[in-house]
Amino acid sequence: MADLDVNLEPARYSYTPTDAIVGGETQVQYSTDGTTWKPLRGVTAYGDTGETASFIDQTTVEDSEARYLAGKSEAPDRTISGYLYPDDTDQAAFLELAESKANVLMSIFWKSGNAVTFVIALGGRIDPEATSDSLLSWQVTGKQSGKAKRWSGLTVTSDVTPNPDPNNP
Repeated sequence: MADLDVNLEPARYSYTPTDAIVGGETQVQYSTDGTTWKPLRGVTAYGDTGETASFIDQTTVEDSEARYLAGKSEAPDRTISGYLYPDDTDQAAFLELAESKANVLMSIFWKSGNAVTFVIALGGRIDPEATSDSLLSWQVTGKQSGKAKRWSGLTVTSDVTPNPDPNNP
C-alpha cells in the first residue's frame, strides 16, 4: 500500500469565536392584524423556532442503497410559557386569544440582532399547578403555520416593531 501524505492534526482556523449570546433580553410580540404589535411580557420559554422537512423514500428495486428526498417542511409543536402578570392587559389579551384558539402573528427578537416572525395557530391555555413557593404561570400550546421569516442585523430596543408582513420582506 502506498504511503499517503495525510495530515491528521486538527485544522487551525484564523477565526476566533466571541462568547455565545445569552437568551436574556429577548422580546416577544404578537399581532392579530399584522399592523398593531403588542408585547408579550413575562415569557420564560417560547419553544423551538423554524421548520424541518420530512423525508420521502425514493428507493427503487434497482437501488442497492436507500435514497431520499426532502419533503414538506413542518414546524415543531410549541409551548409558550410565562409568568402571570394580572395587571398586564396585553398578556391577558394573548391568553384570551389562546383560549379561543386563534391564529396570530408572533415575533421574537433576540439580543443578537436576529429576529423571526411567523403565524401561529394557538391551541389553548394551561395554568400549571402552583405551590406555596412558586410563581403563578401559564402555558399556551401552538403550531407554526407556514414558513418563518427571519431577519438579522436589527438593533433591538424597547420599541422594536417587525415588518408587518412576514411573507413580504
